[in-house]
Amino acid sequence: MSHFDILLNPFVVLGVDPNASQEKIYEAFQHAAVEGKAAEADLRSAREALLKPKSRAQAELSFLLDAPEDIAQDIILRVINLAGLLRR
Repeated sequence: MSHFDILLNPFVVLGVDPNASQEKIYEAFQHAAVEGKAAEADLRSAREALLKPKSRAQAELSFLLDAPEDIAQDIILRVINLAGLLRR
C-alpha cells in the first residue's frame, strides 16, 4: 500500500496551485529545472501528470482540498521544514 506524501504531489513539486494553466505549468517546470528544485525526472513526471486530465484530477484530489492558497502554502512549507529536520 502506498502512503500519502504531500511533497510528492505534482502541484507541490512544481510549486504551482491547482488552478495553474498549461502555460504556468511549463514555466514552473523550466524554473524548477534551472533552480534544481528536484531531480529532472521528478519534475518531468510532475509536469506530465498535470498536463493529462486523469492524472491531474488525481493530483487535485490528493492536494489540500478547500484550503485557502495561503494556508495550503503554509502547511506545505511547514512539512518541507519538518522533513528537512528529520533528515538531519
